[in-house]
Amino acid sequence: MKRKTNITLFTLVSILLSLALPAAALAETYDLSLGSITVTAESDGKQYVKQGDGEKEAQTTETVIQQSGGATTNTVTITAEAGQRAEVTLGGVNIDCSSRNEAAARTGGEGDVNIETDGTNRLKSGSGHAGLEKGNTGTLTINDADNDGSLSAAGGLSGAGICFFYKQKTAYEITINGGTITATGGGWAAGIGGGNEGDGSNITVNGGTITANGGENGAGIGGGWNSTGSNITINGGTVAASGGQNGAGIGGGKYGNGSGITINGGSVTANGGNLSAGIGGGYLGNGSDISVSGGTVTASGGV
Repeated sequence: MKRKTNITLFTLVSILLSLALPAAALAETYDLSLGSITVTAESDGKQYVKQGDGEKEAQTTETVIQQSGGATTNTVTITAEAGQRAEVTLGGVNIDCSSRNEAAARTGGEGDVNIETDGTNRLKSGSGHAGLEKGNTGTLTINDADNDGSLSAAGGLSGAGICFFYKQKTAYEITINGGTITATGGGWAAGIGGGNEGDGSNITVNGGTITANGGENGAGIGGGWNSTGSNITINGGTVAASGGQNGAGIGGGKYGNGSGITINGGSVTANGGNLSAGIGGGYLGNGSDISVSGGTVTASGGV
């Protein structure tokens, strides 16, 4: 009987210790300073990680990418094959590819990608690339379940802060559920949405503190130069969107229209650039199908 009691106490202590461990201790953690990282959700239903010239490793727990030291030029690529979902936590990375004409972090494949933000994360891409570049045809979702993460993403020339790169025309899905997000577009690109000559569409914000600044001729949230912003929905959070010169706060870039813009909740501030709407069209663009049913909205057009 005594032995049985000892085993029970040992089991209880083990459970309590496991519950006390931080999430990172139960995760498979990688240090980006040791080499570029590729994460792939494959058709067998498993997620794999390859770093540098190392072997591909199957993941059995959460995948966390952290970084020691200062800024690195090593990159993160997250790919989800058709019907799969790749899930990655950025746990404090500082990537600067501004001199290499590369994307600091990029998604790919036909599946969905979920990114959790923990700690402070900085992404800065080179010319023609978005800071966080969306190349997957499924949904890109940004989360901050613990409310302790931030993400700063800056595009290079013609690249959005978050979403699309130069001349990427296809309208993909992006959803932001939380986090402190700062997205800065390069010249001719949106903060969140289209790069130069790229539309920004199917963008949903459900929460978080979002600051989106368009580059010259780009919208804060929406289209890049000569491109539209459409199917943009804000359901919650605190959103500050500022168009660059000739770009709408939320909507079209220069010469671009803004349509299908819906605000259901949250606190939204939208400032347009020169002769551009706070919410709607950029310079010489039109605004249509704009609906506000909740939240607090302040929209100012440029002069």
